[in-house]
Amino acid sequence: MNISLFGNWTKAYGGMILHADEKDYKLLKRRNVWFQLDDDIKRVEKGFLERIPHLEELAIGLSVEEIGVSPEADKLMHHNHVIIRGDFDTYAEEFAMQHHLGFMPMDFEITRNGDVDTKYGLDILTIEFYTKEVNLRMDNFCPGSSAGNYGGGTIDKKIPVNFYKDPDAITKIAELSWRSFSDGIRNSDRLKKFVEKARKKYAERAHDGLLINY
Repeated sequence: MNISLFGNWTKAYGGMILHADEKDYKLLKRRNVWFQLDDDIKRVEKGFLERIPHLEELAIGLSVEEIGVSPEADKLMHHNHVIIRGDFDTYAEEFAMQHHLGFMPMDFEITRNGDVDTKYGLDILTIEFYTKEVNLRMDNFCPGSSAGNYGGGTIDKKIPVNFYKDPDAITKIAELSWRSFSDGIRNSDRLKKFVEKARKKYAERAHDGLLINY
């Protein structure tokens, strides 16, 4: 199992079981930890969460089926007001409900287009969720000016936090994004499911922006 820092998120990846004694002593000292269980992980052993005393957000990948929670871990999560991130109607939302924690959608890649080694490079579109806003992140990775280097750039576009209410939400996202993403946006099953489920979930439950308190 690997545990590494990627941007704001510390990610666990590369295995199916995250053992209680996985060694990453930096987690004991690191403040404001956002921890993500990647999509290859199926189970987290009881005793691991206590190793992240400053946990603030826990993103639970689609493959996760079980997270062991001791009384100490449950107390820690409530003391830290931990927010659970994930997709609607998955184990992540079930986990938030079971432990009466805040729940928010997890950032996800909508589509990608191209190839990093070609002239125009690789374009990646990611949707990022915050309590009061939503961001469309457009990244381009392309060959740099010298061997072994890569260029490109990033553009961020903010969209309304309740964009999912718009009957033309997916079309609006396509209009705001690079043209290379258009087909991928309109064919993204994950985006379509998010919009459909968000309309239902946020209509049924009290929420603060995108945060639902279970």
